[in-house]
Amino acid sequence: MSNQNATNMLDVHEIFLPVAHFGRPAAKPDLEAYEPEKFFIHQASDVEFFKREKETYAAIDGEWEIKLDRRNNVVGQLALGVDAEDLKHSFLGGRFFVVDDQIVDYRLQENLGKFMHDERGLFNLVHKVGMSISESGKIRAGSTTEKFEYQAGNGEGNQFNIDIGFDWSPFSLDINSALSMLRLACYNGLMVSDPVMSHKIPVMNGWEENLVIANDVLRHSFDHKVGPRIAAMPTEMINMHDTMGLCDLIGAALGDKKEGVIKNHNEVVRIHELLQPVVTSEIRAMQKNLLKFIGAPITAYDAMNIATELSSHHIDPFSPAAKKLAGFANNLLFSDVRQNNLAVNLDNLVMDTKVFGNADQAFFGVTCH
Repeated sequence: MSNQNATNMLDVHEIFLPVAHFGRPAAKPDLEAYEPEKFFIHQASDVEFFKREKETYAAIDGEWEIKLDRRNNVVGQLALGVDAEDLKHSFLGGRFFVVDDQIVDYRLQENLGKFMHDERGLFNLVHKVGMSISESGKIRAGSTTEKFEYQAGNGEGNQFNIDIGFDWSPFSLDINSALSMLRLACYNGLMVSDPVMSHKIPVMNGWEENLVIANDVLRHSFDHKVGPRIAAMPTEMINMHDTMGLCDLIGAALGDKKEGVIKNHNEVVRIHELLQPVVTSEIRAMQKNLLKFIGAPITAYDAMNIATELSSHHIDPFSPAAKKLAGFANNLLFSDVRQNNLAVNLDNLVMDTKVFGNADQAFFGVTCH
């Protein structure tokens, strides 16, 4: 079977689009501009650790708190019974960026570099680059400089909200560009990450003008790189190597024993089961490099939607599993190598036709969102 024939066997473009949500109003922005009343760098004189709803927190001087990532060494050591007094030194030697009633950013003693903005630098960053706040009330050091809608083709469910902006930290000399996409049909979010979209602006002479230039470059990059790729993806097929990789990423997330990684177990299992009949034992027995030349009955657009659907709604977005799925989506968006591979004529390849025998059954399911 040739790779061209394989890719024509099934059109699953609509499978993962939540039809019930078509035509609803554009999403309310997740972040709004925020003007803080006070902000400063703080060094703690006391820290206490406590649990709340199975999460571990550090209370800084009895006024602020930060939730510790489950992978934080302190969390593991506390669980093993290490005396909390022996774990405080990293926090007491660190620095905390306080904005109004929240700690927005911090560095523990071992991660505290040589550079840190002074009061004047912080003032310029807050008022010239800006801050924002989410609907849940979480403050962020960064702002959105441009928002617009993008229609990727004529099909329903192809509308995106695009945000362009900048993130910064009081502990870094550089301001980082940021471009995010939100698919309005099901509110799948993706932070776009690629060298062509990444810009670091050192806070040195003329940095304000450089921000303006970087913003223009970001918009130009979207118009000439990201936008055309989004528009092309609904008619592009992924290869079997990518399909197996996506299936395995979902399987690894399901196998993660850490509590809270999977937020919606039934949906993750359902999507995994949709992919499994395509990734047969015959496929797994083939050389992985060869699978890059064999098309799968899944469009690149649907594969990206599956990955962002899971990482946005059904898996903890801060978990390694969600980050790997977001990386998979970014790779689909920016890499055109797979399309060059699929253009190779493999008509002489001998392959069991059972590989795609039940493809239509494999991708029959109810929309997830």
